[in-house]
Amino acid sequence: MGASVSTETGDPVLASPASFPDLLMRWVTDGKIVGEDKPKRPSSHLVVRSACSGICAEMKALDLLGWSHSAAFICEKDEKLRRLSQCMHAVPTAFPDVMSMEFLQNSATCDVFVSGFPCQPYSQAGSGRGFADMVNGGFICTYLCKWLFLHRPAVFLLENVPGLLRQEPETFWLLLTTLSNMPDSHGQPLYDVSWKILCCSEHGYLPQNRRRIFIAGTLKSACRSTMVWPGAVPMQPLQNYIDAAMGTDEDLFALSASERRVLSMTMKKLLRKGAEPRREYYMCDINSSYGNAMLGKCPTLTRCRCASGGFWITCRQRKTNLSEIASLQGMSLSEFPDSFVTGRQLRQALGNSIPVPLLARVLRSLLSCL
Repeated sequence: MGASVSTETGDPVLASPASFPDLLMRWVTDGKIVGEDKPKRPSSHLVVRSACSGICAEMKALDLLGWSHSAAFICEKDEKLRRLSQCMHAVPTAFPDVMSMEFLQNSATCDVFVSGFPCQPYSQAGSGRGFADMVNGGFICTYLCKWLFLHRPAVFLLENVPGLLRQEPETFWLLLTTLSNMPDSHGQPLYDVSWKILCCSEHGYLPQNRRRIFIAGTLKSACRSTMVWPGAVPMQPLQNYIDAAMGTDEDLFALSASERRVLSMTMKKLLRKGAEPRREYYMCDINSSYGNAMLGKCPTLTRCRCASGGFWITCRQRKTNLSEIASLQGMSLSEFPDSFVTGRQLRQALGNSIPVPLLARVLRSLLSCL
């Protein structure tokens, strides 16, 4: 891991680890500052901006909280998702590239900034190459730091997989140190920064075993208190999120040879333990090699798993349908117009999203600092 600053493009490029922190801070703080050290505190109406926006879970979270808000811009590389979000949330401006000068310099500041930046460079299922994974956006988090320094929103929230800390601890601490040490006009830290790993089933009501790391920041000049992270809440029953009907979509019942083998192995394991999978709500990951199954809880929904049909519901003897995937992320399928993306594309986007009830609880805690 390491970087330097290219004199031709101004973009970070790989170099020696020892000099990286200083070079990164120099690059992050180089540019025209658009925001202010002491902005006005947000009024009753919140101006929201996001990057790596996907389906804009932050807008749905603020809807759930009942707070007045509007999206001033989004930044999303997928053209169809950009169009979908612009339609759903009346977004006036959409940028395609976080690493473009247009995004860094021409986008206005805001009250709330949210980004679930790419997880592939830090996840077990992805490359695990961190900053070195330029193809999958390993360096995007540094551009987010630069945007935050230049635009200075009242609060920000970044989200990623726990592998960012577990597999790439140097990258994580470098990101945290950079965010914590970005200076204001007097050379003092601009933001109060804290982080926490939260699980959807423990902190967000939803019966999904989804652990994610959140990094929150409040502008020191705007906040009145420090961030208090949400505590544990009761998990809702899985059956509340699963359709009672067996379903008629043939794709929900279709199994490849490998899926059939893993399902058979998993069912035998459960029966040997005395379980009753045909009557109980077990969710099986039939795309894994070892046949993971959870009782009363859904394994982590991901872009890849959702695209392949989600998980096998033993008491329904089928895969999860699109409506159930949306529900397990705290959304309703009726919220999405069907003229922008295919069912498979929406499945992928849902798998990439931040669960709405969990995000709502984090945003409520974060905004209570102001």
